[in-house]
Amino acid sequence: MIIRYRNVLPILDRLYIDSEFQHWLSKQNRDIKEKGAMTKRIVRDENINATVRVCIRVLEPALVLLRMLDGKTGAALGKVYGYMLQLDHFYGHTIEGLDERVRRKIHNLYMARWEYVHADVMTAAYRFEPEFCRREFSVDEEKQVRSVLRKMANEDHPYSVLVSELADYEEALA
Repeated sequence: MIIRYRNVLPILDRLYIDSEFQHWLSKQNRDIKEKGAMTKRIVRDENINATVRVCIRVLEPALVLLRMLDGKTGAALGKVYGYMLQLDHFYGHTIEGLDERVRRKIHNLYMARWEYVHADVMTAAYRFEPEFCRREFSVDEEKQVRSVLRKMANEDHPYSVLVSELADYEEALA
């Protein structure tokens, strides 16, 4: 909705300089004229527009993740995890125009949600994603991947074979 508002602002601004609209507005009752004047002030208020720009800057990345998860585009778990890491980085650093206390609250809220949804299998899916598997993984991430491999291992696919196949997979992508 706020993005639609931002996209309509130039149209509304042009409307207020249009002579036909001004003529029409001049013939309206006082209530309509007052509402028109108030709308014009809002449309041209730089403080409101700056707030809209900051809101979009802060919320648009989360909207991308929401769209990944809403089932309309589909997303591999590894890609979702990768994007969630990007959001952690985004919300974890200064965001132009956003008060630092507010940014920290947003990041803390995001991280609380991360802790709630995160499972080792997400890290493993991220590790197996061709786009990400060649990056360096932390010791904790390695432990999570190996934990998943241990759970997947069975008589036909022992843990050592799974670890070896992961290494072969990564080498093949190099």
